[in-house]
Amino acid sequence: MLKKESEHFTDREDKSMDLCLTDTQKLNIKKTLKRGIYQELHDRDYLSDAQLNELIAKNT
Repeated sequence: MLKKESEHFTDREDKSMDLCLTDTQKLNIKKTLKRGIYQELHDRDYLSDAQLNELIAKNT
């Protein structure tokens, strides 16, 4: 049976790559990822300019 990707990474023996991030850093990463997803949806014509701007404004 295959493991989920998240299980695969948490069960690794090499823990040297674990990141210690503050809550602020985690929030900034989350916001950046959301903006990237929104921009990609806009680039693929799934979101209008107005929708993109509204979503970005909500997540700042």
